[in-house]
Amino acid sequence: MNPTLLRKPGAPPTMLEERRLPLAPEAYAVSRPTPDVWVVRVVATGQEVYRGPGPAVVVRSPAPF
Repeated sequence: MNPTLLRKPGAPPTMLEERRLPLAPEAYAVSRPTPDVWVVRVVATGQEVYRGPGPAVVVRSPAPF
């Protein structure tokens, strides 16, 4: 099975950072409480796994690793 990834802004030169998450993509909710802050939480527990600049998205990796 392909892992779940959190994609968020990264430092130059890549400008994109990916981090593996342990649960399926549908187990996470992404919100934007202010124009500058994106929040990713576990739906079942409300645990925050990311808070920071966006856009932030949770996706299934296209390749297994």
